[in-house]
Amino acid sequence: MKLSKAARSMIAVISALLPVICAAGAAFYRSLEVLPFALWAFLASVVSVAKVLVVEDTVNKVSAIADQKEGKRFAHRRYFFRMFLTAAVLAPAALVANGTYSALWGAVAGVLTFQIAAMSLRFFKLDEDPADSPINSGGD
Repeated sequence: MKLSKAARSMIAVISALLPVICAAGAAFYRSLEVLPFALWAFLASVVSVAKVLVVEDTVNKVSAIADQKEGKRFAHRRYFFRMFLTAAVLAPAALVANGTYSALWGAVAGVLTFQIAAMSLRFFKLDEDPADSPINSGGD
């Protein structure tokens, strides 16, 4: 599966955010309580990368479907699958919480990396090809 530039950028942002999240957790907890936080942040970040791959596959397959209703149904099924993936990491993290909820907060931080990566595409224009820039086009 060949990934688009947007998907590669999102995966790079998610990968770059994980050490930042773990460092913030270490600064906040200052004890071994950071271990469940970091573990669940890692697991949730892996789920976020999986969600990027699901979105990429969905876009590729929906664009190939000729029937608009069938394409919408397929996209809706994939949307619910992404929500299931999110619930599959948040629910166990909430159940593991033993009074401190560090696992749950780590999972929430890891899940939010998907949204941060998606917003960074537009904010930092990571999904654009530099060759398509008006500066490089030679136009007026």
